[in-house]
Amino acid sequence: MGNVERIELAPGLEISRVLTGLWQIADMERDGGVVDTEAAAAEMRRYVDIGLTTFDMADHYGSSEVIAGH
Repeated sequence: MGNVERIELAPGLEISRVLTGLWQIADMERDGGVVDTEAAAAEMRRYVDIGLTTFDMADHYGSSEVIAGH
């Protein structure tokens, strides 16, 4: 894992200072195409591999939760 700065939000709750949002993969179908869920999950794994372990998602992000589950 990379050397990414981390912050403590509360005792026992630590996150990477830098995070990424998942709205880019929010819809499995968009612009006439289909989001490749395996490729999107692999991209998320690359973030984790370098130490970015904090992801932003919301209920209106739709399928991003499905992809995060991979």
